[in-house]
Formats: sequence, structure tokens, C-alpha cells
Amino acid sequence: MEREDDEPTFRLLFVCTGNICRSPYAQWRLKSLLAERKLQTVVVASAGTAALPGHVMSKPMLRRLAEGGVDASEFRSQALTHTSIEASDLILTATRDHRRAVSGLVPSSATRVFTLLQFRRLLRQAAVVQKVPTRPVTLQVLVARANDARGKAGASTSDDDIPDPWRKSRRTYKRACALIDEAVDEIANHLTDR
Repeated sequence: MEREDDEPTFRLLFVCTGNICRSPYAQWRLKSLLAERKLQTVVVASAGTAALPGHVMSKPMLRRLAEGGVDASEFRSQALTHTSIEASDLILTATRDHRRAVSGLVPSSATRVFTLLQFRRLLRQAAVVQKVPTRPVTLQVLVARANDARGKAGASTSDDDIPDPWRKSRRTYKRACALIDEAVDEIANHLTDR
């Protein structure tokens, strides 16, 4: 899809289970970083494999975003659909199970669906192998680099999963947020060279 000024728009979809913790947190975190850096060509959304549409984000995630100056109170959950997958240029999931669910719904999405932590790991691998310069690139380039590194970086393991914090300890929420923050920050840095 094109924006009015003819710059290509890239659509990124985050996916978790209920779309009230991990995926909306990642969505709003990345949206905030891209807005700060005035990168308007990326549209960020989220969905859940078992979401009940219309729910608000979990309070611990809202609180963590608010601590960083992000007001996500208007967020409402939505279910993952064929349409949302097909409309996305990159799908980043919380776990390998979510990645399988996305690929199962739309098999043609396999080359553009990764777990968030897998995507970060593959980008790191690509940078080491190809000695990729640290200048801004597009998300299309990052997806291509991640796919090129997919076979060289080893199999995806449980290390590529972000634990589900829903109704768990503060420590679990904190750990999930920290993993998401680190990965999303790296993606934003690739895109904006900061």
C-alpha cells in the first residue's frame, strides 16, 4: 500500500495469544520509537491467535509503557485473521507456536514470519556474516537479511520464545518487557541508525 506522498508503506504485525500483553506492548513500543525518529513509512499493528476482540492491554504492560511516556489506553485487542496476515509484510510472533499458527493459517507467509527474538538473532547473524554496515535500511532489507541468515544461524529453540506473563509474577512481566524492549530497540536502530 502507498502513502499519499508515494513513499511505500511497510506493514508489520506483532502476534501473541490474547493480544493483551506481549504483542500490543511490542506494537506500542515500536510505534513510539518510530514516531520519535519521524519514520512514518511503517504501520505497526498486533493481533492474537486466541484473542477476544475489544479487550484492553494488561495493566502491567500499560504501566510499563506509561513509565516510558507512552499512553496506550486506546488499545483494544483483535483476533489474528487471514486478512491481517496477508496484509502484513513482516509478522513477528512472541513464540514458535504463534509462528506455526500464522504459517498454518497462511502458508505463503512462511518467509515473512519470525519470532521477534529469532528475527533479532538472525539480523545479528547477518551482520556478523555479511559485515553489514550500520546505516539505516528498510524493513524489506531486514526481512531479506533475516531470511538469508535463517539457514545459517541454527534451528529456532525455546530461546526464541518470549514467556507469556499473563497472570504471572511481576518478575515475569518485567522479563517479557525487557526481552521485547531489547529486540524492538534493535529493529528501530537498524531502521533509523540511532
